[in-house]
Amino acid sequence: MAMNFEYLLYQYLLKHNRAEVPEFGIFQLNRESAKIDAENSIIIPPKETVTFEYEPSGYDNQLAKYIADETNTNLFIVQMNLKNEVANWIQKLQTENVLNLENLGQYQLNEENKVVKVTNGTILPLPDRFCCKTVENNIIQK
Repeated sequence: MAMNFEYLLYQYLLKHNRAEVPEFGIFQLNRESAKIDAENSIIIPPKETVTFEYEPSGYDNQLAKYIADETNTNLFIVQMNLKNEVANWIQKLQTENVLNLENLGQYQLNEENKVVKVTNGTILPLPDRFCCKTVENNIIQK
């Protein structure tokens, strides 16, 4: 059974704001509230940003447990599949020097052979998810 780990990781982040992927690193979801830009008379919608910290020695089983529960799959199988997925991510980074994870950003290996995030990680389309968009508002006073 093929699992969409990127999607499941993103869903886990939405619920828990932090996810440790064994042998890869830690993803953190940061939320920013909507803002009023009075100078330009606009309201800027809320946004979410994913940050990443390379931590190959970490091992937190919570993500695997979540995936096992969500997919009704044996935890051991999920752990094996997750390990294989991470190995594929590392191989892709080594061969193509870029890894795009949907909703999580783009990653590369740096000079020290550590995984680093190279995009800002803003999850789009957040405004659509909250049914709002940047709007001009002539009522806002300067």
